[in-house]
Amino acid sequence: MLKFISNRDNIHFECEIVGYQFPEIADEWCLLRIKVIYSDQVFEKIDPTLETMDLPKLHHWFSALANNTLPYSSHVWFTEPCINFSFNGYRDGLVYISIELAYELEPNFKIDSHTGYDTQDEENQYEPFIISFALAPDDFKATLEYLDQVMEQYPKRRLT
Repeated sequence: MLKFISNRDNIHFECEIVGYQFPEIADEWCLLRIKVIYSDQVFEKIDPTLETMDLPKLHHWFSALANNTLPYSSHVWFTEPCINFSFNGYRDGLVYISIELAYELEPNFKIDSHTGYDTQDEENQYEPFIISFALAPDDFKATLEYLDQVMEQYPKRRLT
């Protein structure tokens, strides 16, 4: 599983593919389990958020960051806009990313955000749920190994 911890903000984030949405048919949707722990609050949800074609895209993005190169885009997003990853910077051997959770995957609590974004929409009073992490080389190793495993376990099934 993808597992990131921010000791500074006391946030734990877990992301795991737990199966195909419809295992009996050649559908490409994977069930994504998200867990966010902030202080004493816990949010956990399973939702068909990623397609099998999103897994190599996510692997490529993390692989580029692990190699200290910019990915093709500083943001990686998917068909379902429930989860997005953003590259925020590189400093002192650490890569800074943020993860935005929205819609079905948005936790039912708020955090003190340190992202630096002015996200307040005065009309709708909506503030996105964004969490930030500093990733070390070991974080990338575990992330890429997990994505390799998931791509093998949940390959593309559609006949084209």
